[in-house]
Amino acid sequence: LGWKNAVIIGGASMDVSPTTYKADYIRIAFDTRNGKYSSYTQPDSVLTNYQNNINNYAGFANFEFTPFKKLRVVTSLRYDVFSYDFDNFLKPSSFSGSPDTVNYFQAVSPKLGFTYNFSARTGLYANYSQGFVPPQVTEMYRGVKVPDIQPSTFYNYEIGGWAEIIKNKLSGDISIYQLDGTNEIVSVRLDDGSTENRNTGKTQHKGIEIGINANPAKDISFRFSGAYSEHRFTEFVEKGLNYSGKQMNGAPAWIHNAEIWYKPSYAKGLRLGAEWQRVGSYFVDPQNSARYEGFHALHLRAGYNWNGAEIWLNVMNATNNYYAFIASKSSSGYSYTPAEPRNFTVGISYDFGKLLKTK
Repeated sequence: LGWKNAVIIGGASMDVSPTTYKADYIRIAFDTRNGKYSSYTQPDSVLTNYQNNINNYAGFANFEFTPFKKLRVVTSLRYDVFSYDFDNFLKPSSFSGSPDTVNYFQAVSPKLGFTYNFSARTGLYANYSQGFVPPQVTEMYRGVKVPDIQPSTFYNYEIGGWAEIIKNKLSGDISIYQLDGTNEIVSVRLDDGSTENRNTGKTQHKGIEIGINANPAKDISFRFSGAYSEHRFTEFVEKGLNYSGKQMNGAPAWIHNAEIWYKPSYAKGLRLGAEWQRVGSYFVDPQNSARYEGFHALHLRAGYNWNGAEIWLNVMNATNNYYAFIASKSSSGYSYTPAEPRNFTVGISYDFGKLLKTK
C-alpha cells in the first residue's frame, strides 16, 4: 500500500495430522545374581492401541505501517480451531485410555506492537499479545475418562531494547515482561507418586532478560544470556488447599547460559567451544516447603569442516556433575529425573549440495 508504507498480509493454514499408537505388554526376566535384565517375552496382550486425528485450521491477518519516521507499528489477528478425533480400539481403562470421543478448541489471538529505531545501532520495542495453547493429546486421553482440561490463555506484555555498543565488537539487548495465564496446565503430583495434568486458576510470570554478544578478538566470540523471573500462582485451589500467592514449583528464578567459541584463522574450518549452563534453585512442591538447589553444567564442543565434510565431538556434562533435570515432592516422598553423566558424541556429515555447486 502507498499509505504510510503500509503492508497487509493475510492467509490461512490447515494441518491434518493422523496419528496411531500401539503398545504391547512384555514380561521382563531379571537375573538376581548379576543384577541385570536378561530377557523378555511378549504375551498375546495389547496395552494401548488407538488412532487420533489432530486437525488445526487457522486464518490470520497482519497489518503494518509507519506513522512517522523510525516508528513501525504491527497489528495482527489470528483465529484457530483444533479438533481431536480419538478412536480407541480397546476397551477403555486406566492403561488403554479413554472411550472414543471428539474435542474441539478455538480462540482468537490478537497482537499489537511497535519498534522504534533511534539509529542504525539502537532501538526500542513493545508488544502486547494473547496466546492460546490447547491441551496436548497425552493430557487428554490416557485415563478411563477424558479430563475436563481447558485451553490455556496467556496475556503477554513486553518492552525491550537493543544496542550495538562497539561496532562489530559488542552488542546487547534487554527486555522486561509480564505473562498472565488463565487455566495454565500444570503437572500435579498425586499421593501415590504419579502425576496428573490439571488447570490452575490463574498464574503470573514476570521478569527481566538480558543478552550480550561480544567479539573480543578476531577468532573469539562470546555469548551470554540470563534471566531473572518470578512465577506465581495468583489463583489456585487444589484439594481444599489454597496456593494463591505461592511460587510455582519447578520454576527457577535464575537461569543463565554462556558460550565461547574459538575459530582460529590459521586453521580454517576448525571450531572449539565451551558452554556453561546454570539453573537456580526452585521449590519442589506447590506448598513451597522444600527447595532443589539447581545445578551447574559444563559442555565442550569441537568440530572441523572441510569441503562440505564435517566431523565433530561433543562432551556433555564434562565435569561429570550429579544433578537432576527435574525435582519434585509429594506425600510419598521426593522424585528426581537425573541428568546423564559425562557423555561423548562423535558425528560426521557431508553436504552433498557442495557437489552440485561445483558442477
